[in-house]
Amino acid sequence: MSSAYAAAAESAALAEDTGQVSELGNSLVTLARVEAGLGHTAACREHVERAQEIGQRLQIGGIFAVGGGVLGLLELSLGRLEAAVERLEATGRYALGRGLEEPMVVPWAQDLAEAYIRVGDRGSAERTLATLDAQAERTGGRQAAAAVARCRGLLEADEARAEVWFARALDLHEQRPDPFERARTELCHGERLRRARHRADAREPLRDALEAFERLGAEPWAQRARRELAATGEQVRGQRQLVARELTPQELQVALAVANGASNREAAAALFVSPKTIEAQLTSIYRKLDIRSRTQLAKAMHEDALALTG
Repeated sequence: MSSAYAAAAESAALAEDTGQVSELGNSLVTLARVEAGLGHTAACREHVERAQEIGQRLQIGGIFAVGGGVLGLLELSLGRLEAAVERLEATGRYALGRGLEEPMVVPWAQDLAEAYIRVGDRGSAERTLATLDAQAERTGGRQAAAAVARCRGLLEADEARAEVWFARALDLHEQRPDPFERARTELCHGERLRRARHRADAREPLRDALEAFERLGAEPWAQRARRELAATGEQVRGQRQLVARELTPQELQVALAVANGASNREAAAALFVSPKTIEAQLTSIYRKLDIRSRTQLAKAMHEDALALTG
């Protein structure tokens, strides 16, 4: 998610610099969605609030709805299930009332269904999944269909049928790759197996989920995967702190450019800033990482890449 974080931040900065207000709203909710997965609570809320102000001012309902869904995902990420239900129910009513039916453009139903399941409201989960299933069928959305299968795997009482649902979800993820959503499915699969007392079988999907969440920097989700894996009796290894997580989105853009061999002038041209801005960002990067040269920066970023790819 580090690259997505940097790209979304750059998109928002460019939209603001060029005065494209509607695009700024879209960029801010995109940035906030990444931050929700990363667990950057304050920044996520701030960016959603600003985006929704733009949506209200310009009467762009989609921005307002997406922002509500992002805040629901944030609450789900943090394990605040009642708050997630409240936020996502309101978002769903708003979206359905305005005909915003594309589940991956305005995502809310998959997160609401999971939140309902986790608070034990099976009836509401089933109704929400019926809505999402109809939307997925109408739009051909593979990720929405995968989310339906994932949640049905959690709901299914029969173990064999639950396995069929999870297999279907993973097959759909293969057709439309999304590492974060796939890792969520693997986490749910492992949780389902562990709760059915199949602790040994639960370890593989939980290991895969943990590896993916750590690679993505989705720390709240990684913490859940670590807890589940530890509950199977496995000793969970510590995680190396990644360089990318020490940097702001702008610093990360500069670090990636310089680590790939760009001069200050070349990095400035690529990022639409001045060479002096690049110098200032590099000074901050060096201080944060306790390094003194471009060679050390390139080495640190290379070690990050090795950690992320295993």
